[in-house]
Amino acid sequence: MSETLTTPNTSADTPNVDPHRRRRSLIVASLLLLLIAGAVLLYWLLVLRYEESTDDAYVAGYVTQIDSRIGGTVSAVYVHNTDMVKAGDLLVSLDASDAKLALARAESALARAVRGAQVAQQQVAQLNAEVTLREVAFKQASDDLQRRRIAAEGQAISAEVLQHAEQAKASAQAALEASQAALQAAKMQVLSGVVRDYPEVSAAADALREAWLNRQRTDIRSPVDAQVAKRAVAVGAQVAPGSPLMALSPLSNVWVDANLKETQIEPIRIGQPVTLTADLYGSSVQFDGKVAGLSPGTGSVFSLLPPENANGDWIKIVQRLPVRITLDPQQLAKYPLQIGLSMSVTVNTHDQSGPRLAKPSNGQPVESTNLYAVSLQQANQHIDAIIQANLAPAAGRKK
Repeated sequence: MSETLTTPNTSADTPNVDPHRRRRSLIVASLLLLLIAGAVLLYWLLVLRYEESTDDAYVAGYVTQIDSRIGGTVSAVYVHNTDMVKAGDLLVSLDASDAKLALARAESALARAVRGAQVAQQQVAQLNAEVTLREVAFKQASDDLQRRRIAAEGQAISAEVLQHAEQAKASAQAALEASQAALQAAKMQVLSGVVRDYPEVSAAADALREAWLNRQRTDIRSPVDAQVAKRAVAVGAQVAPGSPLMALSPLSNVWVDANLKETQIEPIRIGQPVTLTADLYGSSVQFDGKVAGLSPGTGSVFSLLPPENANGDWIKIVQRLPVRITLDPQQLAKYPLQIGLSMSVTVNTHDQSGPRLAKPSNGQPVESTNLYAVSLQQANQHIDAIIQANLAPAAGRKK
């Protein structure tokens, strides 16, 4: 029995491949890869090489600690935690009974000082008149003595009469000198003649100013627009001067501290634009910011326990330097950020014209409030009213 072996027709099963077509496909694929690589390189040269990014960034801001300037008992609390307050809003009131009594005593003391100053002015006027009278008496005694001496030379009068005339002149001179000394002493008290310049009036006005401020300090007000946090006071509590009552966080004045690696710091300049996203809102909300300054030291330097590297177990760790980034106030108003929230930061370092270190301060306040100046102004107005009310009509022109 014989077996017949058959060979498969490979030429019929395998399709014909055009080598030119294959070469063209390889060329197209290579060109496409080169194009993609060129686009990536171009993007890196134009964009990515000028960007420094980190997600080690957090929202930072100031926390205003509200303390009591004076001691007392809390009579009212007007806010809760998370409440929003405006500058000047009332936060806490203390029992003002003692402060009112002290203010009333200071008002009475100022009124007495003003009236005493007017009495001193009147004494000066009286002493001026007395000195004038003594001068007339002394001149008259001098003239009488002169006439007596002429008469005594002609033996028209006795020596006893001449002696009496000499004594009268001496007595008039002593009275004049005493009146002049009293007038000088009175003028030293009067000084310029302005009532408010009297030492007693000035001291009483200072005491009243202090009493007025203590009365105003029983009402504790917010110095800034902020949100209330860490309230630690309740009605009926006895507080001492300096006791912490609550904290205020002004969310309209927050910034971002981006902790960049030390290898990323070299191209960072003040004024460079920054793009930020918050984990709170996600990538759909982008914040615009600017580099405001670089910290003078790394975070570890200002920690409670700075690292000690002078030992044999030293291991090099890449340090991070906090970079302060300011935010757009309009964006903050629309998308508020709380202190401590996580942020992702990308700094555009293309512009290298800005400085690395901040310029010296110009001496002008970066933040201020007129809340306390208003209280002092009101105290001065109250003092003026008391002085005016206690001036006699003739002295009103010299207040």
